[in-house]
Parts: sequence; structure tokens; C-alpha cells
Amino acid sequence: MITVGFQEEADYPAHVFRRMFGSMQDFVAGFDSREAFEPSLSTMNGPGYIALAPGRAWAKDGDEAGGVYWIESDTALQVPVPSSIRAGYIALYVEDITRGDLRNALVPQVLPEIPAPTAEGGRRLIVARFSRYPDGTIDLPPDYDQRFAYGWGQYLITRTGPARGEDPSPAELARFRLGTQYTNYTTGNRFVRTAEGWHRDGNKFYAHAVDPSKFEGLNGDQWINTATMGLFNKTGGDWSLLGSLKGAKGDTGTVAANTGATVGGDLVVKQNISAERFKVTAAGVVGIGTATSAPGKPTEGAVLYSLDGALWVAESGTGGKTFKVGSSDLILAGEGPPPGFTASPAVTAVEPAGGGGGG
Repeated sequence: MITVGFQEEADYPAHVFRRMFGSMQDFVAGFDSREAFEPSLSTMNGPGYIALAPGRAWAKDGDEAGGVYWIESDTALQVPVPSSIRAGYIALYVEDITRGDLRNALVPQVLPEIPAPTAEGGRRLIVARFSRYPDGTIDLPPDYDQRFAYGWGQYLITRTGPARGEDPSPAELARFRLGTQYTNYTTGNRFVRTAEGWHRDGNKFYAHAVDPSKFEGLNGDQWINTATMGLFNKTGGDWSLLGSLKGAKGDTGTVAANTGATVGGDLVVKQNISAERFKVTAAGVVGIGTATSAPGKPTEGAVLYSLDGALWVAESGTGGKTFKVGSSDLILAGEGPPPGFTASPAVTAVEPAGGGGGG
């Protein structure tokens, strides 16, 4: 049972600062919303300040009782950053009279570095990381928001349990009791703390060209080695090979007698596997395979074929001709000239007048 004791000697109203006692092993430190105490550069007090938005959070007590502090701020906190600190962190620290402090208060701190973990460090929430430009102006680097950064032991506190923008770490199992539910708010994946570790609610399937290592994935996940086609399943914190998805080598297949394919960028048509009948190269050269004999006259259109190292045309119709295409003229195939062909006129030798050897 959790009892709540209000601090009677609080420097400000009790509803903004109280301490909760009890066994709270899985009630971790953190923020109650993504907006709570969100850091930004101050627009109110000038460039030497960092602003923390209003919010509510829980900070670990750090004592053996395992209690937590409930802290609230209904106004933005303006944190002055000393010019002597070039880089560091902004933190929220709880001062507690019962722990030897002079007051009960929520105090923003500027730390040049994160101190070593101590009992008092359990009363601290890391909020932001900052640095400075060469001219001294404060800069918030890409990882400036440290509220949910791994390593600080603080989370987004939801109704179902802790959440962070990454999968839970096996190194943090001791923080949580069995049955604790964790959410990766970036992917939406849910996890449950079991005796074997974290178990994802809805398993994950991996595909890589190597076998999995023990430290990858969670119980219930599966992994396929795309190089060997080995299928693995993770149970008890380790992977076991279920078998291979690749069967024995099959029989040699057959190829259709007449086939067309692109080979090395060329379009090739073959007959009976090996005889190349037609080819168009990537450079645009058209090749026609040699015919075994001259074809018959086509019933319509015309036939183009290769024979005796030359290109031939066979025309259809009663007046159709078959002829060979030469380099300088059309050489007939014994059927007379093709339509429109005019033979060169014959040249007759003329003997000069008075010529001859008569006398």
C-alpha cells in the first residue's frame, strides 16, 4: 500500500511538492507527459537563459524505502546559464529538509558534467544538454532534450507503465518488477518484463546475411540468414536453429525449343536452343541467322532471309521476284529484274573510221 505524506514545511503550497513512500521498484523516475518540463531557448529573459515548460514529474527519493517525489510547476522555469560554463546539462533537483537540506524546493541546476551516482543524485532529473557557439551564445544541439535519453534512469510515465523512444535495455531489468509493461513510443511496440527478460507483445522477424548473436532480438523473435536460408527462433535469451528454408538441389530444368531472351543487353531469338536466328545488339545492329535453303514464295508481303552470306528478298504475288541485295545493285535470282529495276544500258564498242589493216 502506498501512503502519501504532504510536506507541512514546504516553502510553497503542498499541492506542488509532496513525497510518496512505499515499495515503488517499478515506479521509475520520469515525466507524466511529453510536454512536461520540455527545454527550449528562453524568449523571455534573453539569450543567457534556458526555459523549461510547465509540467509534472516524479523524481526518485534515493533512500531505501524506494519512495518518489511528485513535483509540479504551473509556470515555465527560467534557468540562467553562467557564461563560465561552456557546455553542460540542465537538471531539476529536489531539496528536502528531512534529508538535511535547508528547505523543501524544486531547484533547477546547471551542471558542467553529470556527477557520479549518489543517494542525492536519485533526487535529480536530467532535462537538457547545452553548449555554446564561439561567440558565447547558448546552443541546443540535436540531442539537447535529455529527459528520455538512455542512461539517466528516467522515463515517460504512462498509465500502463514506463515509456521511452527506444526498446527497453536488458541492463535495466532490475528497475522493474515482473509484469511491468514498457512502451517504445517511437515504434509503438509494447514489452512485458518476464523472468527471462523483456518479451515483445507481437514478435519481430529479422532478415540478414549472417546468423544472429545472443544479444540481438528478444524472446519469441525469429531470424532468417538470407545467405544460408537458416531459420532461427529466440527462447530463453538465446537463438536456436529451427532448420533451413533451402531444400536439396533439384533436377536440371529444360528450356523451350524456341526462346527469346535478352543476353548481355542484346535481344536474341534462338531455335532449338543453340541456333541463333535473330539478334539485335545494344548498338542497334540487326543480325539474321543463315537459312538452310531458300524459302518458297510467300502468299503475301515479302520474306527477308540470309543465305550464302547475302541478304535475300522474296516477294509475293504473281509478279513477285526473288533477288539478292548487293552492295551496289540488285542481283537477280534467275527470275528477271524486280519491279522498278532498270539494268544499266549495254555498251557497244565502235571501231574508228578508216581503221583496220586493209590496204
